[in-house]
Amino acid sequence: WKPLFNGKDLAGWVEIGKEKWSVAEGVIHGQAVTKEYGYLMTARTYRDFHLSLRFQCIGDGNSGLFFRAAFK
Repeated sequence: WKPLFNGKDLAGWVEIGKEKWSVAEGVIHGQAVTKEYGYLMTARTYRDFHLSLRFQCIGDGNSGLFFRAAFK
């Protein structure tokens, strides 16, 4: 098993779009700073994985989890 998130920074992740991503206290935070969409994706492609997460949306938004998707 290899964790995708190291709990310290966004190493191994790629920011797509113009949103603000940060890490605090072992948690990834996303903040809408424009009207455009923003995504965070892994730098590597994975074929087989188990996913476990906790998600909280504060305020208005259109949020979700995408997996096995490629951006060009």
